[in-house]
Amino acid sequence: MSVSLQFRVNTIPVAQPRQRHAYNKNIGRVINYIKKDDPVNSFKYAVQAKVIEEYGINKPLDVPLEVRFHFVFPRPKNMMWKNKEQIAAPKATKPDFDNLAKSTCDALNGILWTDDALICKATIIKTIASGTETPHVYISVCDYQDYPSF
Repeated sequence: MSVSLQFRVNTIPVAQPRQRHAYNKNIGRVINYIKKDDPVNSFKYAVQAKVIEEYGINKPLDVPLEVRFHFVFPRPKNMMWKNKEQIAAPKATKPDFDNLAKSTCDALNGILWTDDALICKATIIKTIASGTETPHVYISVCDYQDYPSF
């Protein structure tokens, strides 16, 4: 089975936050959680909704995968120019690339793939939108067939 999926989610990328901890006296142990109103929850929902819209609900993939993520962030006001071309630029500030990939991969667990442990190769790009571009996440998924020789 050959896999090749590509889709764009029109939303501002959000990184996976650190979990909070609280002692639950009813069960007698510490629980880990993410606040229900955290922006990462709506980000994950948007990613899941787009996958379901584009590809329907099929059996999740269960083969070694290669993924590519391109996270495009809103252009900050200090980069808005009237007399200069507003080209896309690399984003070398927070959020960290691995936390962005974590939130996206977790959103797709059980929907697009059985588990994100299937990802053998990943490419992650963070950029600031050009003057005419809107924030989005571009996701590409394919079979991982080119096993590296070390």
